[in-house]
Amino acid sequence: MSVVSLQLGQCGNQIGHELFSVISDDSNGPNRKKYKQCSDDRFFYETSAGELVARAVLVDMEPKVISQAIAKASKSGRWRYGDKAHFSQKQGSGNNWANGFCVHGPRHEEAVEDLVRKEIERCDRLAGIFTMMSVAGGTGSGVGTYITQRLRDLYPNSFILNQVTWPYGAGEVIVQNYNSVLTLSHLYQLSDAILVHENDTVHKICSRLMNIKHISISDVNKVIAHQLASVLQPAYTADSPCHYSTNPIGELMSSLVSHPEYKLLSLCNIPQMSSTSLAYSVFNWPGLLKHLRQMLIASARMEEAPTSEVPPAAEEQPEQDVLDRDDIVAVKFSVKAPNMPYITEPGHPKCFPLEIGLTLMANKGPSAPEIIKLLDWQEETDHYIMVMERPFPCMDLLSFKQLLFEMVCRDFPIAEDLYMTAANIWTSPGLSQECCELICDCLQPKPKKRLALEKIHLHDWFKVMD
Repeated sequence: MSVVSLQLGQCGNQIGHELFSVISDDSNGPNRKKYKQCSDDRFFYETSAGELVARAVLVDMEPKVISQAIAKASKSGRWRYGDKAHFSQKQGSGNNWANGFCVHGPRHEEAVEDLVRKEIERCDRLAGIFTMMSVAGGTGSGVGTYITQRLRDLYPNSFILNQVTWPYGAGEVIVQNYNSVLTLSHLYQLSDAILVHENDTVHKICSRLMNIKHISISDVNKVIAHQLASVLQPAYTADSPCHYSTNPIGELMSSLVSHPEYKLLSLCNIPQMSSTSLAYSVFNWPGLLKHLRQMLIASARMEEAPTSEVPPAAEEQPEQDVLDRDDIVAVKFSVKAPNMPYITEPGHPKCFPLEIGLTLMANKGPSAPEIIKLLDWQEETDHYIMVMERPFPCMDLLSFKQLLFEMVCRDFPIAEDLYMTAANIWTSPGLSQECCELICDCLQPKPKKRLALEKIHLHDWFKVMD
């Protein structure tokens, strides 16, 4: 099934071009014939000359950005936009939502609807309509909202997924807050789901995880396109373990939009790092899933280095109301072992994992600063979570071991360093094998696997130095 994309305004056209570039690059890897066939059928159609043409319509009230996107796509040599699949005018919308929604939208609706209809007619089976737009400007927000309204009237039984880019908190558009509210209030009634990307969050990903020194709009767009491609490209699912999924938008809706009123979606993915670092990184599914669970517990919108501190609001339980918003807590996430022992406690009808039970029993005695209080806990099928007080001041030996890394490597450990040390495969040019092994032993994500402070001086590295 095919997806017809609609790129609206400057932001939508720039993100759309990056998205099709990512999809094209991913499908051209080695041993991906079946994957490429499925991906190409979903996002492109092939001309009689064998060229791949994106199933997309480009709309903007100024021609500059559209011309740049068309030129870049043609220059890539792998795909291009349709010759007549774009619409532009000589004047913009002036960052005015009302100007786009009430003036440009009604004035040019027939031309845009005709372009979308032609793209839909090229599809053997339509999976849905995917729009990309900003909520802060005039064309993307105003015209985009009006076109979405018209598409809902013309294709009432088709899925419509709107990707919207939320502006920077300190944006340059003085009326961006009004534009954003007006856009969301209309899209919430028209769209089947709204996928939101926040510029501030994506900017932090570029700075902290991608290590980009001078961040440009292109860098931000590439991260957004990478995240979009991760959920729209062909994948195996539980319903089709031997075949690629055929309806990406429909499966996304059925899994995440369980009620018509719950349609605001956000997207988090890991690992997020530069392409040059991926070649030196090793990952496994259990580790990635555990990291995603920790991000969900901490309400983290981006991947961070392992830490036990989380915002207290993310761990509040309305039934017990045991945490104050000014408290800093420590959260421990433990995976259950196959033969993990349980313990019973008087007055409780159920058994507890041994660690939780012993901590509860210790908390019943007289209060002492040496005994950490268990504030809350939750047990799941394959793991349990403990929310505990975090003493202050708190000495963390992991910080000391990170200092050792900085002294040896003359730099801070980044995300890929932590992944490689967790897998005991981290190396660095100019360092001995014993030194690399010591770094791996010190920076293990699980405290029990880290080398104890009193045993560090017994490590082989110090013996080699002697």
